[in-house]
This record gives sequence, structure tokens and C-alpha cells, in this order.
Amino acid sequence: MPLGDARGSKGDSARFCGVETVFDDNVPNIFSFNLNGGFDFLVVPLACLLPTPKETSFANYAKCLNQILQNSNNMQFWLRFPLKKSENVTETRNPDHKDEAQNDSWELWNSFRLLCEYHSQLSVALDILSSLPSASSVGRWLGEPVRAAIVSTKSFLTNAMGYPCLSKCHQSMTATFFSRSIQITSCGDFTDSDIW
Repeated sequence: MPLGDARGSKGDSARFCGVETVFDDNVPNIFSFNLNGGFDFLVVPLACLLPTPKETSFANYAKCLNQILQNSNNMQFWLRFPLKKSENVTETRNPDHKDEAQNDSWELWNSFRLLCEYHSQLSVALDILSSLPSASSVGRWLGEPVRAAIVSTKSFLTNAMGYPCLSKCHQSMTATFFSRSIQITSCGDFTDSDIW
């Protein structure tokens, strides 16, 4: 029976039925049970969140990750990068300003993915800090394979009612990320913040 023919009519948008599970040693049994039990698909997320490469010595890190990527079939690797741009980075590409260009996290990402041969299983998880770069800097990331945005608890403000909220710029950026199916999570120490 073709995928989705068992449920609903042709005009029904809910014709497919699936189940999501965590990846562990029991996946083959879960797969067999759910697909034989009437589900059309099984979602098992296979992603590894990697730490931000050091700006001074990331070539070896990229080389090692590239070797892993070449031997990996379906594992996704999400590399963390802070959403920042140094204020003294010039917009023009001047070869005399290589050190300044490396202060821009997008430039660092671009160099890193070049060393990883633009592998399709390599994506970005952006660390959203309390201060945001210009809209054009944020816009450059929208053309990249960003899969997650990790919002720091230090990015939250307190609204008039005393509840935590994001600034208007953060809210706008978050809405843009949601519209592009980018996963959003928060990270940080919730106990030290006055707003939590």
C-alpha cells in the first residue's frame, strides 16, 4: 500500500501518521513495531551539536570533522557559532584585514565549511547573545544551513508585568527563524537571573 493511502481522503491534509522517538539501542524494535502497527513513518533525529571552533586554530578541527563527515551516512553535525560581528570589521574584502575578518562569526563559519568541502551534513546552531549585530549581518546567516538558534538567558529582559521577554529586535529575529523552521531553545543559568 502506498504511503498515506490507508488514512483519510485525497483532500485530507492529515493523511500521514507517524511517530517520533529518541535514538537508542531499541530503535530497530521501535521501527518494526510502529511501521507494522500502521504508522507511515518514524522520525529518529540524528544530529550532533559540536562546540564552537577556536578562532586561532580551527583548521585541524575542520580536518578531523571533514574526515568524519566523509565516513558518515546520515548523521547531521550542527556547529555552534555565536551571532556576532566585530564593529571594526570592514565591509570590503581587504587582504590586509584578515585578523579583523576572523572576528566575524560568519567569516569563521565560511572558512570552516570551506575546509569541510561544503559538506551537506554540516549545519549551524547559532548562539544568540544579548547584543545583536546589524540586520545585514543577521541576514547573511539566513542564506546558510542554520538548523537551531540557542538563545542565552542573558538576552531576556523584564517586561512591565515582571515577566521575562525578548527585546523587539530579538523577537523579530526569532519570528524570522520560526518562519524558516529553525529550532529555538534557551540556554544559560536560570537561577542567577533576576527575571526568572
